[in-house]
Formats: sequence, structure tokens, C-alpha cells
Amino acid sequence: MANKKTNYRKLSAGAASAALVATAVVPTALASEVKTAATDFSDVTAAHTHYAAIMQAVERGLFDGYKDGTFKPENSIDRKGVVKSLAKYVVAQSDYKNFEEYITANKLVDKVKPFNDVPATHGDAELYNASLIVKDSGIFRGSNNNLMPANNITRQQMAQVLVNGFDLKDLAGVESKVTDNSKAQAQYIKYINILSENGVTEVTAFNPTGDVKRGQMASFLNRSFDVAHPDVVDPTPEVVSVSTDNLKQFSIAFNSKVDKATAEDIANYSLMDVTTGATADLTNGSVELQSDGKTVVVTLGTEARQQDEVKVIVENIVNEKNVAIKKFEENVTFFDRVAPTVETLRTVGPRSVEINFSEPLKVAPTVKLDNGSISTAATIDPSNRSRAVVEFGIAPSEGAHSLEIEGGQDYAAYKVARISKEFNYAVDTTVPTVAIDKAAPERVTFKFSKPVKVTNSGNISLYHTVNNSTNYVGSGLTAVNPVNGFADTFTVNFATPLPEGTSKLFLNTKENALEDAWGNDVASSELSAMVVLDKTSPTVTNVDASTDKKFAITFSEEVNEATAKLAANYALTDSAGKAVSLTGANFVYDNAKKTVTVTLPTSLKPGSYTLVVKNIEDISYAKNKLTSQTLDVVIPDSTAWDVQSAVKSGNNIRVTFNEPMSSEGLTNLSNYSLRNNGALVNTPTGTSIVVINNSTIEIRLPAGNTVIDSIDGVRVSGALKDAAGNLYSNTDYILEPVMTDSLGDISLVKDSAIAPTANTVQFQLNQELQGSLNPTMFTVANPSPTGTFTFGGASYVNNNGKATVTLTLAANSTTSSFSPNQVLDVLATAGALTNTFGTPNSTFTVPVKDGIAPSVEKGNDGKLLIANNIATGNVSDFTIDFDENLSASTALWASDLVITDVNGERLKAGDDYTVTTSANDDIATVALVNRYATYTGVLSVASVTNPAYIRDVAGNTANAFATTTLTIE
Repeated sequence: MANKKTNYRKLSAGAASAALVATAVVPTALASEVKTAATDFSDVTAAHTHYAAIMQAVERGLFDGYKDGTFKPENSIDRKGVVKSLAKYVVAQSDYKNFEEYITANKLVDKVKPFNDVPATHGDAELYNASLIVKDSGIFRGSNNNLMPANNITRQQMAQVLVNGFDLKDLAGVESKVTDNSKAQAQYIKYINILSENGVTEVTAFNPTGDVKRGQMASFLNRSFDVAHPDVVDPTPEVVSVSTDNLKQFSIAFNSKVDKATAEDIANYSLMDVTTGATADLTNGSVELQSDGKTVVVTLGTEARQQDEVKVIVENIVNEKNVAIKKFEENVTFFDRVAPTVETLRTVGPRSVEINFSEPLKVAPTVKLDNGSISTAATIDPSNRSRAVVEFGIAPSEGAHSLEIEGGQDYAAYKVARISKEFNYAVDTTVPTVAIDKAAPERVTFKFSKPVKVTNSGNISLYHTVNNSTNYVGSGLTAVNPVNGFADTFTVNFATPLPEGTSKLFLNTKENALEDAWGNDVASSELSAMVVLDKTSPTVTNVDASTDKKFAITFSEEVNEATAKLAANYALTDSAGKAVSLTGANFVYDNAKKTVTVTLPTSLKPGSYTLVVKNIEDISYAKNKLTSQTLDVVIPDSTAWDVQSAVKSGNNIRVTFNEPMSSEGLTNLSNYSLRNNGALVNTPTGTSIVVINNSTIEIRLPAGNTVIDSIDGVRVSGALKDAAGNLYSNTDYILEPVMTDSLGDISLVKDSAIAPTANTVQFQLNQELQGSLNPTMFTVANPSPTGTFTFGGASYVNNNGKATVTLTLAANSTTSSFSPNQVLDVLATAGALTNTFGTPNSTFTVPVKDGIAPSVEKGNDGKLLIANNIATGNVSDFTIDFDENLSASTALWASDLVITDVNGERLKAGDDYTVTTSANDDIATVALVNRYATYTGVLSVASVTNPAYIRDVAGNTANAFATTTLTIE
């Protein structure tokens, strides 16, 4: 025992984390009562507001369920329940296994006087042990040495014991958001404020004298634990589970708190039917982040069917620290086997109560008040179908009433079983209060303590800075998600922006202008707001190409539509660095999805492309601009295949497609038929289909047949698929004329020959080859610059009906390498190449152009030649020396550079510097302009990873170069 930790108050957060998170020890005395987090409680569905918090609190050993498998989240928690929870926390921190071991080691029986109402003879031995621990730890003090364990704990009492139990601190410089401390007893106010400062409570109306529900307590315990143990390493943010709750909703749990804006953006979720591949339309759906900050409930616009299997895709969500959640995909099956139940009932107006159900309802139930003594009508809330509002014909008398609820149905056609719920009807005379939820320069969001309604807008005015000044007046008081006109959140716009920092706001109201459902008026208020200026530039979070001529660009926030639809703000290049024209492209912006969809006038070849996005502004007052972002775009193959040729040679007919094909049905003879003048020619017995490569098949007729001589066409079924799954047609055929093999003259694909490196030449042929190549059968002619070149290696690669030949200079060649601007001819002698039909080539000439990418030169010291422009003497210029002449088209060169000043700030291409060069020159000149025109000091200069714009005179994109520093002086 000597090595055990015994002093609770002096334990480090790290030790507590290790004990409580890694081991999640639960006292053995409680094992028979505990429900573990791995097992769901029968009365807590994944859609419950506190579901994730309850699961986590149980797993951390802070809370228990009941032996019958329930948790009873809506029950008020009594003081003994909180005593036991905090005692477990103390024991877990001390590394002891249970209450008894902790009490023995710390000799608590000898040194702690029991509470009067929890003596050693108390019938609940667990409570007695827990009470000694919390009293010794200073968490509970009692009143006149009475614990009062059976009393419900109030929210203000809870604040005190959480602050004491988790040692939460009063944070200097952080203000409490709570606005109703006047309702609290004086000794509790500081504890309430500490909870608010630390984020344990996030509400403005704390309701200090109200009870605490067990579900709420789970959330309070978890938040307090998180504050007390900040050294717990944050996990890599990700989705940990997805579950279907009913036919209208599914839940997604993350392993850390997520950003509310991205988590509640319906565009970040998608569903795909596993069977049909169809994508569900979630446009009319909704997402709600639960109180734990880690769970979202997605409500579908259109309900699913029983046993629908779908793939759930989650992307573009960030956690509270703005770290992106990795894209998540998982198949789930919708299945609802549980009937809806009534969860809560509360009075919301003089003649109305609100019923909250366990899941959304398709049809409202029938209700009876006091056995039908007053007429009633139940209506499902269209903005939240888990809620119904019951209107009474007349206001009930104050006191206890009974509401009988029965019928209706959920989306699986299950009905609400008849239940009678007791509720207390009392006239609400509490005046609604108001606070600032958030403030931006041009818009302020007001949060009321309960839903209110504008009944006379002419008697409401809002100002900032100076009350009643027309220079600072607000307009457009707008309710957010109102229900029957009532909402607890309103926004106001200001033409004259609020200054950054602390501002005063004035809400002026008159009688019967702004009131709750009971007619209680909101009083005029003077408020203080911290105005935060959005200084974050938008970024591109995803680029997705749906077809070969359409791709969508998603931004991190809403952006200015005009800048998002401006073609000049985008540059697209293929894998070879060749620019793709966006002239004639159609740009459509969807502000709800923060996405611009680009439809090109012509299709692109499938493959990898590079997209540069720049100058996109957000919609904030500051109009933050995306300076430049380079992204990869993969264009899918969505174009139907075609037949390129059909060639007859001997007893075989070779059919070549224009792209790689799927193997499905490719060798099925029924997908091909032979023709003579359009009429069917029966294939002889023994005819077969052989795959030559992924884009070529051969129809092989048996030896000695005479049918081959009369065939002039091949009919190919359009039901075949290419490698990407595209059909030519489900029902059509392609009739391709058959040519007799006369391909002896293997020819060059025009403009395909280049010298891509200093010792290789490459060119492409119009046919695939067979056999090996002899490098001595290829010679060099007309080189410029001059030289004597000899090839020592020759090879080829067949692909899609063509062959790419690579020739490599011999190691002992008189001239061992090509110049960066090399031009020459390669002569291929007769018989150097043989096609797959066995036919050799005739002699031909290959004109080779410069294919060597320009590189930044190095000096004798091995450093890149990047330095001040000594020639002009202009201190704001510097030069970059390349090893060959550059193109004079420099409009976008600046985007290929990464320039950083001494403070680590990246300069903006075009705004802070420009790049120019002279015709037929190998030097690029960088001029610092505007705010950097007089800059002196160190600069770091590098290229982007894949330069796209700096090119030589032959059009080759420059090689990337690493960071080099220089001093501007």
C-alpha cells in the first residue's frame, strides 16, 4: 500500500488521465449495478440529446445505469447520485480499485466524522463510503453536517460540487455568459460563473434553482473532466460510428467535438443506395449537432424503406480546432423495429403544451386533456417532426392535469402506445431576457431566454455604439427557424459596421411589441458584444469530377458568387502541363452547398489534372480572398467506347477498341457477328475470341475455312463495357468495315517525338509492337546544337493500340547528353520495328523536338542562382537564372513561386510581386511591388510542388526547385 497515491487534491491531471481514461476503473462494489458504455440502455437511443455524453460518462466510470438496463435520463438526480459519481472520480484518480481500499488506505473512518443523516449504520453502505470520500475531499460540506442525500440537487449546488470536485479555476480575463445570477443564492454565484468561464455550461439562462436531469449531469461531468485534464492527447479526428435510428434519421458519432457550422451543413453528408447506386436527395433534410458536441443526428427529407442498405459518406467537416475529419464511408441498413414513445411534456403557452417523441412522426397522435374535458388538436412541428404542439380550446386551470396520448404513426407505421402523462399547468410570468449570441461587423445575433415573437415591429428599434442615432441603426430583425412566429434567436443587420472589439448594443422595445407566448414583454436592454472580425480566407476543401466535362469545387465557407463564377479565377492544366481552355465553360454557384459546379464545353480525357483556384472572396465584411490554391483533379472516364479498327490477317480478324475494355463479355462470341455487304455470315465451328491486350481482341476462325475471304465487316454489341463501366448502348451495335492487313508501313504519331531527358528520345507509333529492338538500327541526323550521338538502349511499351519507343544514349557516345533546347532527327532503318501482325517497318524519319524541362542553374558553390538584380541596381528586384531560354508569356508565372518574408508571411502572387522575362532570355526577374516595394531583409524563395506556368520556348514546364534564401538590401 505504501506506493499507492493517497492524496486526492495533489494528484496531477496526467495521473488522473492515465487512471481514468486508460483503465476506466469502476469500483468493484458497484459492478452489479453498472451498465457499460459498450451496451446501450433500453431508454437511451442514439438520437437522445445526451446519448454520447451518457455513454462516455459510464465508460469513464463517472456514472452508472440501473440493474434493469435503463438509465432514466429524464429523471432528476438526487444528491446521493452526485456524491457517488464524484467519489468514483476521486477513487479513480488515486489508483485504488474501490471505495473500501481508498477509505482504508487514507484511514477515513478514523479521521472523518460521518454526516448526521448518513451514519455508518445507514442502509446504503455504498452511499456511506462515498460520503466519507467526498467530505474528506472537500467536495460536499452539507448543512449542519447533514448531507440530505434524498433531496434533488439544484443546478447552483451542482456548480459548487463540480468546481470543488474537479478543481476548476476562476479564469482571469474570461467573462461568464450567465445572465440570471440574480436568481441564485449569493454563495453559489462564483461557482456558476466558473462553470461558464470554463465552458462546462454554455447557456446564458442557467436556471440556478432548477433540478438537474441525469442526462444533463452526464454532460456536466464529462465537460468538467475534459477541463480538468487538458493534457489528454486529442485523438485523430474521425467518425467512430454511424447508426440508423429509424426510417427518418441516422446518427453519426465523432471521437472529438466538431465545428458546429460544418457539422450542421447537410451538404457534407450523402447517401448512396448500395443496390442501385442512386444518390439520395438530402436537400430537404437537416442535421443537428447534439449537446455533447460529438454526435449529429441527420434527418432525411424523404424517409427510407425497411432494410434499405445505403453507403453513408461524411466529408468536409472539421473539429473544434479546425482539423479536418478524414472522409468516412460505411454501409448501414435502415431498420425500425421500435414504436415511438413519449419522452417529455411541457407547457409552452397559455393554451398549448409541447410533446417530444423518441423519433419523428409521420402522423400526429390523438390526445385528450383530462379525459376529454377540453377540446384539443395536435400538430406535428414541420421543422422537427419529433415534436408535436397540442392546442387547447380554452386555457386549463392552474394545477395538475393529465394528457392521454395514443396512435399516430412513425415512418415504419408503428403507433404510439396509449399513455397518460401528468403535467403541471402554471401561468408563466417570467420576463424573457436577451443576450448577444455572436456579433460580426455587419450582423448581430440575439439570443432570448425563451421563444418570443415580434407583435409590433414599429415599436422595436436597435442601435449600436450610440442609442437612437440614425448613424448606427439596425434593420431586418429576423427570426431564425421560427415556429408559429416564435423563436429564441433573431438576427439584425447594420449598414454602419460595428467596430472590432467590445461594442455596445441597444434594444429598445415598448409594451406588446416583443413578447413570449404568455404575453410577457421583453424589456429594453443595453448589451455588450465582442465583435469578431472574420480574417480567415476561404479555402477549397474538395474537388470532385462527376463526369469527363463536369467538376464541382467546394469551399470552406460561403463565398462571393461573382468571384466564384469568374473563369479567370481558375486555371486547369493536364498531366503534361498543357493549359485547358475554360472559355465557354458554365459556372453555377450553390451558396447552400458552398459549391461551384463547372461544366466544360467539351469532354476531357480521363486522367489527372491540376486546378489552380485564386481570388475567390468570402461574404464577410472583410471580403477575405483566397490567394492561390493548387489542387489535383481526377477526371473519370464517362465517355462511351468505340471501335477503332477491324483488320483481317490470315484466318484472324483483329478488333481494336479506342480504349481499354472490361473483361465482362469481351470473349463471348455472341457479342460479335461477321458481315458481307451487311448480311450475316455464319461463323464456322471452332471460331473463338482471344484477348490480345486490354483494348484488342482477335476473332480466330479455324484453319482452312473459306468464310474469311468473303467477310467485309464486323458487328460489335454495344452492351460491352469499357474499363470504367461505360456502355456504348444497351441495344445498339457498331458495324465496323474490315480492312485487309496492309500495315507494313508502321508510322509515327505526329508531334509525339521529344527528348524528355538529357539522354533519352521518345516517340509514339500508330501500332503496337512485338519482339525486341536493336538500338544500332536507330541513328541521329541533323542535331542542333551539333554533336555525335549513338544509342545504346532501345525499348517500347504497348498501350491502347499504340507503342511508345524509348531510345537511350550509349554511355560511351561521343556526345553523352542532349542540350536543354535540343532538336534532331532519328532515322529508323527498315526492319527496326515489327508490329503485332509480324509486319516490319519501312525506313522512316522521326523529327525530335525539345522535351527537356528548364531548371534553375547552380553556381560554382552548388547553390541555385537566385540573387539581387545587380544589373538594374533595383533593390526591390531579384533574378532567377534558368539553364535555357524561357517563353515570353509570363502572365501567371508568379503563381509558380512561393516567396516568404522574414516573418514567415507568404507574399501574394500578383499583389506583392510580379515576374517578367525578355524574349529569348534565360533569366526571370521578380519585382517586389506595393507593400513590399521597399522591403529589405531575408526572403525565402521556392517553387510550388508542380509548376504549371513557367515554361521554356518549346513549351516545357519548369522543374520544381527547393527553397533558397537571399537578402534584399
